[in-house]
Amino acid sequence: MRTPVLAAVLAAVTLGACAGSSGGDSATSSEHYKIGLIESLTGAYTALGSEDKLGAELAVAEITKVGGINGHQIDLLVEDDTTKPDQSVIAYNKLIGQNVLGVIGSSFSNSEFATVPLTNGKFPYISTAASDEILLQGGKRGGAALPNVFQPVPTAAQIGERLLQYMQYQGMKKVQILRDSQNAFADSGTASMKDHASKYGVSFLDDITFETATRDFTPQLSKIRAAGAQGLMVWGTGAPIPVLVKQYRAAGITLPLMLSHAAANTLFTKAVGQDGEGVIIASSAAVVGSHLPDSYPAKKKILAMSDAFQAANGHRPPEFAFNAYAAVRLMAEAIRKGGTKPAGMISALNSMTLETGGGYFHMSKTNHYGLSIDWSTVTVDRGGDLVPTDFGMAQLSKVKSL
Repeated sequence: MRTPVLAAVLAAVTLGACAGSSGGDSATSSEHYKIGLIESLTGAYTALGSEDKLGAELAVAEITKVGGINGHQIDLLVEDDTTKPDQSVIAYNKLIGQNVLGVIGSSFSNSEFATVPLTNGKFPYISTAASDEILLQGGKRGGAALPNVFQPVPTAAQIGERLLQYMQYQGMKKVQILRDSQNAFADSGTASMKDHASKYGVSFLDDITFETATRDFTPQLSKIRAAGAQGLMVWGTGAPIPVLVKQYRAAGITLPLMLSHAAANTLFTKAVGQDGEGVIIASSAAVVGSHLPDSYPAKKKILAMSDAFQAANGHRPPEFAFNAYAAVRLMAEAIRKGGTKPAGMISALNSMTLETGGGYFHMSKTNHYGLSIDWSTVTVDRGGDLVPTDFGMAQLSKVKSL
């Protein structure tokens, strides 16, 4: 028996599959070019989605300031997925009905997995979530690459491998994973990390899990304490992570604590306060722009974006803001080079080289991620500021091109 929510999602998917194959054509006669943005502006991932929106708005403002795209201004049409996959589906269909030229998707991976099938392989879609499988047919590992979906963020696989390199550098051989069992991003990061672990001499103990709504980590912390690991790697996003860190410190556990780039922002460091001191956090190079060596290729653009974002919003941009900023820049460049028809935009994205403050991208038909692992680093929380670790700085200093 179908639940009302499932029935609504199935109906929306049917509508979206029809709309996604032709959306965007009628927008060529508009005075303004419309780009859709789906974000988690309410719900569990509000903090992520709100920053994504600010990053996207900054990119639009910058493009507007220089005359738009081929003389056309951009209208950014924003929809809230409320951190729920079925609402992302509804938001996508609403945007298609408004003749957007392309859609930038949510930072919530679960929403992306529900929405990407609606594009029917023919409509330009840029994801700001980090689960690698979003770009694959059926959303499954080993699936064929989707021709129309792109992902301008450090992926779970890249971040996982960079952290494995850090573990090797620190001499960690036995590591405990704690992951959110309801989070597709956490599943992706865990699986990818395990795939590459042996290459770096690391082995993982059996996963310890929690749920997105978890606020009491006492059972998990007891297992971690008894596990005998040399470090703890946490895969999760949003509200549970600051709660976990505070309880981890209160429990007196001294194992090195490592987090993904989902925590690479001042929203996290402010939430945990002094309990975050010494926590290891993966991030993109953009997040640590002021600490980058002068030789780092994209430093000037990173700092320009970061300074503009702070001037507009009163704080430095987190990981999420850089991601959505880059997504708008890529979508705009696809329109400029490929025109306003879906096929032309997708073709342009498939051969895109673009340097922005949110990433230095080299897209191709076989690489829809666009960023290399050299865009990823490992930081440590020092007084609320994310600073490259010695390992992270050594890696960044080696980068001569991106």
